[in-house]
Amino acid sequence: MTDASTPQTDDRASGATPPRTVAVCIAAFNRREKTLACLESLGAQTLPPELRIEIYLLDDASTDGTPDAVRERYPHVHLFGSAGDLWWAGGMRVAYGAALERGHDFYIWMNDDVVAKPDAVARLVATHDELHARLGGSHMISGAMLDPQTKQPSYGGFRLKNRRFPQPFRMVLPSPDEPLSCDLMNANMLLFPRELADQLGNIPDVYQHTLGDWDYGLSARKRGAGLWLAPGYVGFCAANVSNRLRWGGSGLTLMQRYRQMQHPLALPLRSRAAFLLRHFPWTAPIYIPGPYLKLPFDHFRWKRREKRS
Repeated sequence: MTDASTPQTDDRASGATPPRTVAVCIAAFNRREKTLACLESLGAQTLPPELRIEIYLLDDASTDGTPDAVRERYPHVHLFGSAGDLWWAGGMRVAYGAALERGHDFYIWMNDDVVAKPDAVARLVATHDELHARLGGSHMISGAMLDPQTKQPSYGGFRLKNRRFPQPFRMVLPSPDEPLSCDLMNANMLLFPRELADQLGNIPDVYQHTLGDWDYGLSARKRGAGLWLAPGYVGFCAANVSNRLRWGGSGLTLMQRYRQMQHPLALPLRSRAAFLLRHFPWTAPIYIPGPYLKLPFDHFRWKRREKRS
């Protein structure tokens, strides 16, 4: 068992083989109790002797006491601050960038609202090692999540019906005993090795909140990496759908809806266009404008519904 608040020792001084290090990168904002629960679950990991965890956490100007609580309870977490304008992808760029500078054998991107099972980190690493031994090359491993309330699958990996198109796709349910291939991967708990990190670098600046994880996985696949869902469920994370229809609220004008669509939690055009042009270039001209062309029709449909109610 490792403790997220315990300093790591250097085995090189004794001549022993140094352990492989796993950098866990987290972006947090105003979810103090969830962030602490996440760190507690990392401290409770059951690790083999050859693995060691280091945690890099970016707090995006939380006002609920998150940074002070982390400093007090987990003083050896690498903690970074910001002005409060980074969102998920921007926050991960800071935490992950710091981990890249130090250099680690593996990297895990992890959401601050994930509670990992005690064997989660070891299972992700073991899955990668087994695939590397069997197939060679580098592999990216996503861990499937269960919603803690409904016990239904919430995050993990997806398969595209046709890889030339960004839609439709379906969630891959994990096998209890073997990894399954994926096309798209959530970064609620996502592991990949140093070799991939060195090739891919940091998350592109064009992403504010969403799509950074999907971009990273597809970029890894272009370089020959395998994308996989680890066996079983590695943790718990509630399905967060509260902001997916920010532009669908009542009482908004059409222009207000267009502005809402540009919110980082919605469908900002710059990020969407970059993602589609990068990974689905032949069909991007169709998919990029789709939601924006459809919005006037949705707007009038919503207005009629408001009048009837």
